[in-house]
Amino acid sequence: MAPEAGDRPDRPAAPGDPAYVFGDCEVDLARFELRRAGEVVHVEPQVFDVLAYLLRHRGRVVSKTELLEQVWGDRFVSESALASRLMAVRRAIGDDGETQHVVRTVRGRGYQFVAPVDERAPEASPARPPRDQLEQQIRMCTSVDGTRLAYATLGEGRPLVKAANWMTHLDYDWESPVWRHWLEGLARGRQLVRYDERGCGLSQS
Repeated sequence: MAPEAGDRPDRPAAPGDPAYVFGDCEVDLARFELRRAGEVVHVEPQVFDVLAYLLRHRGRVVSKTELLEQVWGDRFVSESALASRLMAVRRAIGDDGETQHVVRTVRGRGYQFVAPVDERAPEASPARPPRDQLEQQIRMCTSVDGTRLAYATLGEGRPLVKAANWMTHLDYDWESPVWRHWLEGLARGRQLVRYDERGCGLSQS
């Protein structure tokens, strides 16, 4: 199922996208990967999206409204959710709200990526090992009040239902290097069933 417009910042990452290097951090857009001092830092997909958008538009101040529209699309999200993602971004890259040597808050306007950045050609991605044809299937169902809800099945066997955590997206979570190996592990020898709650991911409000 194709992602909804506006759920990934600005445009989807592509294999030819550069890697951004600043301080001891490297952001590889093609792999959706953040590395710090050579080690992969696991962040939630939306935290990565906020960081990627600020990097791509580092020449200017990005307003809160723009970030909300580009990362969350037409879903209603409060500014406190954005603030929590910014806090997670700063924590992941070794910044904080006091020093702001990487991401600066422009009071009343938005945020700007201010650290010096080098762009490097992306490394060739190693071939992904075969997954024994393990692929998820996304379907829609309709609740009694007419709301369309998205759910995904993965693997075969006795069902295991994973309760939705806050802010999920069936498509992006499956493609995320942070979550994919967990989902593959849960689906071994059974059928994993996941869903997006109302107003989240691919489900309607």
